[in-house]
Amino acid sequence: MKLFIAECTVLEPSNGDFRERVLAVVKQAENQVLDFLRKREITSRGSTAVRKRLHVAGALNNLIARHRKPLQAGAIQDPDRQYLLKPMNTAL
Repeated sequence: MKLFIAECTVLEPSNGDFRERVLAVVKQAENQVLDFLRKREITSRGSTAVRKRLHVAGALNNLIARHRKPLQAGAIQDPDRQYLLKPMNTAL
């Protein structure tokens, strides 16, 4: 879902509205994920299988690249996870 989080999202655990901001970000990302799947006529909700298939097919490469830029620049700050996804080379 983090590929669908808006750019320049900063979640600071010490803020009083942290929980509300996290819930709002998750809700927005969830809606974007479902829209992404609908546009590709994917009805399966098995997240691991869907993600692997899309990743191998290269369907996520643009989203990964878009997500990496602000993350590396510090515009997106996630106190929970700091690893980066990498685009897949496709042979299709």
